[in-house]
Amino acid sequence: DEQALTDRIHIRDLLTRYATAVDTRDWDLYRSVFTDDAHIDYTSAGGIAGTLDEAVAFLAETMPMFE
Repeated sequence: DEQALTDRIHIRDLLTRYATAVDTRDWDLYRSVFTDDAHIDYTSAGGIAGTLDEAVAFLAETMPMFE
């Protein structure tokens, strides 16, 4: 139905925004993907779990080691 298609487009756009933010290290764009009270968990990949600010700090510190 139309709502399902609209939802899929919104989800795809959100995932694209997330990937673009991480790939380009655009932390303002990254923040726009989450609510201010988000709990972000990267522990399954050896990272941290924490607030949005903690996740941004973690990614800003660790992402430079990747091309």
